[in-house]
Amino acid sequence: MSISNNKEIKIAYELDTEKIKYIDSLMQKFSDEVITPQIDPKLIEFEKSVVSYSAELSDGATKTFTDLEDLISYQNYKNNQIISIRLSHSIGLDNYISLTFSSSQYIPIRYSIKTTEERDYVYYDEKIMGFIQSLKTKFSFFAISNAYVMVAIIVITELLILMLLTKTEIDMENEFSIISILMILTFPFVYIVEKFKKKILPIAEFKIGDGVKRAEHRSWIRNSLFIALIIGIAASLIAGAL
Repeated sequence: MSISNNKEIKIAYELDTEKIKYIDSLMQKFSDEVITPQIDPKLIEFEKSVVSYSAELSDGATKTFTDLEDLISYQNYKNNQIISIRLSHSIGLDNYISLTFSSSQYIPIRYSIKTTEERDYVYYDEKIMGFIQSLKTKFSFFAISNAYVMVAIIVITELLILMLLTKTEIDMENEFSIISILMILTFPFVYIVEKFKKKILPIAEFKIGDGVKRAEHRSWIRNSLFIALIIGIAASLIAGAL
């Protein structure tokens, strides 16, 4: 008997060295308690199961790390920064865990688990899913949202509200033309907003090496924009009350 599952989690997240150490310890525990005991030590090619680490870099390269220390000590320079990290077991067909953390807007996190014992599945699945949810950022909803779709919904909704308020009858052909014009006029602006959004609200924040400074810089920009927004709203309310 075996039980397995493959999950795709859509959240924006932050992954730092302490969190990587935690998931590594959990996967190593899985190796020691679930995988290795099932390997016959009498085999000539017997090898203890360990966790393997690899990363995709922004310059297109794939880097394999020798161990955990090699991964968390990576400089992570801007020109070849990490855009994806994969942790998996070096041995294991009937029992394994695999985790991929990427910068994809569609499937940021992929998680696979397979065990021959249901109790192992329940224990480790609960631990790992809890860990993944703990990575979620406060701005996750906005980071994973597509600005083009959001603006399209807003434009169509505003047009419908305008029609209801003014009681204007617009035939389908004219309505489609109006929506098309609004989209054409709006999308160049949305394109800029989407680009800027990806810069300050990233799907994945790999806080390793120089990635820590980049994350701190983005956080400073977000906080500054938030404060400016609050001041702007407060000024508008005060001006309206005078």
